Amino acid sequence: MSINEYTIFTNRFLKKYENQSFLFKNRAYILFYFLIFLFLSMLIFFIQMVTYKSSFYFDLYYSFTAIMTGIIISLYLLRRGAYYIAANLLILTILSTLMIVTLIDWIKLQNEKDIIIFQTVMSLQHFYPVVIVLAMMFCKRKFIIIISSLIIIFSFSIIILIKLDYNPSFDTFTYTTAFSFISLLAISFIALFSRKLADDTQLKLEDHLNNLETIVEARTDELKTALNEKDSINSVLKEKTEELLILKNKAEIQARTDILTGMNNRFAFMEKSVYELNRAIRYVRKLSLLIIDIDHFKTINDTMGHAAGDIALKDVTVTIRKSLRSNDFAARIGGEEFAVLLPETNIEKALSVGEKIRDEIEKTIKSGEKTITCSIGIASIKNSDSVIDTILMRADEALYKAKNRGRNRVEIED
Repeated sequence: MSINEYTIFTNRFLKKYENQSFLFKNRAYILFYFLIFLFLSMLIFFIQMVTYKSSFYFDLYYSFTAIMTGIIISLYLLRRGAYYIAANLLILTILSTLMIVTLIDWIKLQNEKDIIIFQTVMSLQHFYPVVIVLAMMFCKRKFIIIISSLIIIFSFSIIILIKLDYNPSFDTFTYTTAFSFISLLAISFIALFSRKLADDTQLKLEDHLNNLETIVEARTDELKTALNEKDSINSVLKEKTEELLILKNKAEIQARTDILTGMNNRFAFMEKSVYELNRAIRYVRKLSLLIIDIDHFKTINDTMGHAAGDIALKDVTVTIRKSLRSNDFAARIGGEEFAVLLPETNIEKALSVGEKIRDEIEKTIKSGEKTITCSIGIASIKNSDSVIDTILMRADEALYKAKNRGRNRVEIED
C-alpha cells in the first residue's frame, strides 16, 4: 500500500472526526497510529514467541491475547467516534495485563522460589511509568490520577509483599522503595502537569482558532457586503450607462432628424452625401441628386395657415419615401425644400424617379381644394466633381430652370 493509499484509508477510518477541532482530530490520528504500531509489535512478538519458545508460557500468551483484544476493541471504538473510551480502554488493558502478569509471576515465585522469576517481577515494575506516560498522551487528567493511584498502590503492595517474604536488608529496601515511590510520584505529577499544560494550550489554541474563525467570518461578511455594494453600484452604473447610450442615440437621431416631418435633416443629408460622393469617386460609380421644392408653398401658409402648410410638408414626405428604393436617401434641407440622393443611378434613371415623385405629389396631395405640386432639379456626378456642393449647385440651377418654365416639372442639369 502506497503512502497516498494509506492516507486515504486513515481518513476513511477516522471519518467521524472530520468536523472536530484540529487538535482533537490530530490526537485521534496519533492514537490510531499508536494502536496500529502496537498491533504490529504484538504480532511480531507472538510470531517470535511461537517460533523460539518450546514450552508453554501462560503469562506471555495471556498478555498477547489481552492486549490484542484491547487493541481491536479500541480501534472499533475509535472508528465509531468514542475517542476517550477507546483511549481509556487501551490504558486499562495494558495496566490490568501488567498487574495480572505480575500476580501470576508472584504466585510462581511463591511455588518455585526462582531468582529469574523474582527478577521478572521486579522488572515488570519498570513498565508502569510507560503506562502513565501513555495515559498522559491520550487520556484526561482525572483518568491519569486514577491510573497513577492504582499503579502506586499496586507497586507499594508488591514491595510490601517482597519485604514480608524475602526480608531484604533495611537500607537497600528503604532506598529502593523510596526511589520507586518518589519516581512514580514524580512521573505522575509530571504527567498531570503536562496534561494540564497541553489542555490549557489546546483551549487557548481553540479559542484563538474560534476568534480567527469569527474574524474570518466577519471579514467574509464585510467582503460579501462590499461585493454586493459593488454589484449594486455596477448595476446602477450599467443602467445609467445604458440610459446615457439611449439618450446619446436619441440625441444623435434628433440631431439628424427633422422634427416636423421625421425625415432626415440638412445635417444628416450633408453627412450622407459626402460619404456617397467619396464612395462613387473611389469605385467609379454613378450618383444622382434631386432637389424638390413645393410650388407656391408661401401662398399655402399665407392663405390657409401654417398648420395647413405643416400637413402639406408631412404629406409630401410620405409620398417621397414611397417613391424611393431602400438604399436611396431623402432629407428635408429647407422650409419647403427636400433633397434625395440616388446611389448607383445615372441621370436618365434619376429623371424617371423625379417624374414619379412629381406625379405622385400632384395626384395625391391637396391642401383644401388646392392641388399641391412640386418642381424638381436633377444633377449627376461628373469626373470633375470632388465636393458635393458643386452637384448641389447644378441641381439648384436645374430647379430654378423648372420654376422658370412654369413649375410642376422636372429639369436636369445642362
